[in-house]
Amino acid sequence: MEEISGICHKKRYAYRKEKEDNIYIFCHEENSVSKQVKWVSGICVEGYLKAELIAKSFKSDLNDFEAIALHNVRKHTASLGQKIGNIIGEDGLSSAQDKLGHIKNSVKSNINSVAKELLTSRKLLEQMEFDFIMIESLTTKIGLQDLTAHKAHHLVKMAYYLHEEEILKKHRVNIATYDGKILCDFGSARSAISQIFSNAIKYCKNNEQINVVFVEDGDFVSICFEMVSLYFSSAEAVNLTQKGYRGINTKNIDGKGIGLYAVSHFMEMNHGYMDISSSEATKFHSGENHYSTNRFVLSFKKSSY
Repeated sequence: MEEISGICHKKRYAYRKEKEDNIYIFCHEENSVSKQVKWVSGICVEGYLKAELIAKSFKSDLNDFEAIALHNVRKHTASLGQKIGNIIGEDGLSSAQDKLGHIKNSVKSNINSVAKELLTSRKLLEQMEFDFIMIESLTTKIGLQDLTAHKAHHLVKMAYYLHEEEILKKHRVNIATYDGKILCDFGSARSAISQIFSNAIKYCKNNEQINVVFVEDGDFVSICFEMVSLYFSSAEAVNLTQKGYRGINTKNIDGKGIGLYAVSHFMEMNHGYMDISSSEATKFHSGENHYSTNRFVLSFKKSSY
């Protein structure tokens, strides 16, 4: 214990805690017994140490996602350049006298290919946007007053069409009709929904239907995705939004355990929440995997406009 004097000119006692380059000194009045001094000071130190851990975890997340975003931007930019080159007939563009005419002819003569390249290019841009929104979700606080009203059904369709071609190769999709609006940040909300579709492509059982329904509950509108996909227990569901965590049945499928972690962040940005559940009663074995009927629910604030 170290005795010091404060500006109030009364004797106080300080509890000294050294950690790396920092020294924390916490004071308590002279009439407190030493055990109380240590107990109160210990709680303060613990608070600082927890804050340090949170700061380090945040810095780690930010560094990880910045590295992922940089890697993906390089990769996607190269792909976009190639696709634009295919659309405009880049091989003959440099020698063409009428460059606009050359591009028009290239588009006309390859119209089906151009349509496909444009859709794929739009998906690449959406993937890059996803990475940057992930970084934004760690560094930016969006107030409830910053959210805007959007039709929930339109938002789902906007996210779905980017994955439609790939999904329909293996699955059927039924998106219920709904006219209500939700309050959200459009970019991050669409990215959250898009990630659920992306996960469905990877984990849903072939030839099964993916159902999307809308449920109003008080101040919220829930977008509910129900599908037969890789089984996870109720206990495991809690861990699926942790960074780097992957379900025990996903060992043979590529992934980094980032998707649902990102969705969880996006929902927090939108002042909403995500709920994940698995039906134990529907669990069955097929091939090398176990499947069950699973639900992924994204709940947004309901708009009254």
